[in-house]
Amino acid sequence: MDNGSQMPRVVDLRDETVVFPMPLLPSSVDFNPPEGNDEVQNPIDVNLEPPVVDNEGPDTVDEVVLLRRSQRIRRPVISNDYVVYLQEHKFDGANISDPISHQEAICGPNSSEWMRTMQDKLSSMYHNQVWDLVELLDVCKAIHSDRSRGILSLSQGTYIERVLKRFNMHTCSFSVAPVLSGEKLSKAQCPQDDKERTEMEKIPYSCAIESLMYAQVCTRPDIAFAISFLGRYLSNPGWSHWKAAKKFMRYLQGTKNYMLTYKRSDNLKVIGYSDSDFAGCVDDRKSTSD
Repeated sequence: MDNGSQMPRVVDLRDETVVFPMPLLPSSVDFNPPEGNDEVQNPIDVNLEPPVVDNEGPDTVDEVVLLRRSQRIRRPVISNDYVVYLQEHKFDGANISDPISHQEAICGPNSSEWMRTMQDKLSSMYHNQVWDLVELLDVCKAIHSDRSRGILSLSQGTYIERVLKRFNMHTCSFSVAPVLSGEKLSKAQCPQDDKERTEMEKIPYSCAIESLMYAQVCTRPDIAFAISFLGRYLSNPGWSHWKAAKKFMRYLQGTKNYMLTYKRSDNLKVIGYSDSDFAGCVDDRKSTSD
């Protein structure tokens, strides 16, 4: 600052780059002088004077591009959760002495510790109001196991019964197949005027198909084709589509107790079957596989 002034003085700072060219040597140089002569013939002319740099314009200085390092925070390619899983998965179930059922836990040598752990878990669920704990009825049992035969079965019969009762189909007769051979549905069967659309607004077609879709995803892969077949017309169903949906629920009335069964085997061999029609869709002539 100047004396007697509180205003700072502006100083103009400017970076300048000076490039010193390296001297070039001739391609062939003889450094051994001839014998008997102390003078060196053809000496190398090296200009040791510093180069003259013109600061008036940028054309006289070679442009030097400095490398710029990124300031972005580098993150690992694999997330931390995945790394933790890779580190801990080897310990999951590594203790072969741990019980695999409730009966083994309460009858084993560490039964008191297991009982205390289960009581703490149930108390935590009750305190946090996770859900209401009630006694499970035999008819509502969703998992059936037979350890002697190595069989584990999953059932949703109670859920399907509740869905059928919701749509007043719990007393209907049984149908042999979800979709009969040769049965065709198309968009031409959708409502064509406002009167038909008003009538179909009272029919819970979409709700019925979506409710049965949950059973198909969990334990009933055998009805996947029927769900896909009827699900094409969720946006604008017609009366023919609703009749096909009711026929489908008649099939579930007779097969609601079917279970998805897993069987223990030393030689696991997966067998699958597939079939496809040719241009079976009436609307776009596409083929459908099952």
